[in-house]
Amino acid sequence: MNDRGPRGPRPWLGTALSTVAGATGLAGLAVRLSVRDALPATGTMFYATPWPVLASLLVLLAGGLRLRNRSPWTSPVAAIGLIVMVAWAINSHSNPPPTKLSDDTLSCLTWNTDHGQAGWDRLAQT
Repeated sequence: MNDRGPRGPRPWLGTALSTVAGATGLAGLAVRLSVRDALPATGTMFYATPWPVLASLLVLLAGGLRLRNRSPWTSPVAAIGLIVMVAWAINSHSNPPPTKLSDDTLSCLTWNTDHGQAGWDRLAQT
């Protein structure tokens, strides 16, 4: 007979969720703070785990801890994840005031020409 009831606790789901979210978050954070995308193998992890994804993984980790054993770490981990999400949103969507450039400022435009593989004459015409 099942003593859990129709919506009883599922510790295996919490364990799986917290393990996957924690491992992915730690690996993403380690890559983001160290080698970044210098290596092909770390480039995938770097671009797959931007700051909002790392914050979401913290919230998932907190949810997994809650499902697993109602850990006292649930609320602080979830709060940190939400704070990181809000900080990222504020930082990425704020517009700093435009800087005033002097008249003698030199601007430079870089253009990916693929080392002239298409021919320099054709590039000069565009």
